[in-house]
Amino acid sequence: MTPTRSVGTSFIRYSDILIVGASCLNQTASDSFVTLYLVTIYAIGMLPTEVLLDFARRPVAAIVSIRGQLTPELLAAHPGGHDNSIGWLLWHMGREIDVQLSALSGLPEVWTSQGFAKRLGLGELGDGVGYGQTSDEARRIVVTDPQALVDYVFAAGEALSSYLSALDPETLADVVDEDWYPPVTRATRLVSIVDDAAQHAGQVGYALGILAGGHA
Repeated sequence: MTPTRSVGTSFIRYSDILIVGASCLNQTASDSFVTLYLVTIYAIGMLPTEVLLDFARRPVAAIVSIRGQLTPELLAAHPGGHDNSIGWLLWHMGREIDVQLSALSGLPEVWTSQGFAKRLGLGELGDGVGYGQTSDEARRIVVTDPQALVDYVFAAGEALSSYLSALDPETLADVVDEDWYPPVTRATRLVSIVDDAAQHAGQVGYALGILAGGHA
């Protein structure tokens, strides 16, 4: 059976006229906001790829801004006893950007091309993304070098920014994954990548706040 997904942002060819749309009744609240935001920005002359680039930079910038707070002990913390530690969240954030971008661009993952697999030393488990991990597998993602982890998230974010900076807006409507219904376009995949990164950046910031307040 083909898995279904919530209908997100869809794009008609930019060469005719860019129409960002989809029924808000079939969208999540965040998808609807993105749709309306993109329509508004396009109306004042901003390219959709420029909007995506702005979105993409924000979660990474949020992580870079808190790097001074991170310690090996905090990376290993499991607020509320959850299987996903703060280190896991950051590792997964970098991996989901890196792996999905590599599939879109055809370029190697920065995980290997820039030596982060060796630098972080997570072995074969670290080569994955984290989806579907067991409790034991998630708890085996242990990073002791905060700087290396933030560097990885930053490198993955920079690769995404470079990709978006060079992307032809007309290709946003291209279908890149037919294993879902409706099929996933390039635009939808990019929004998904950034949305996931933003959620995890927020989780990290919130978790650090809890720990600082002594309520974990």
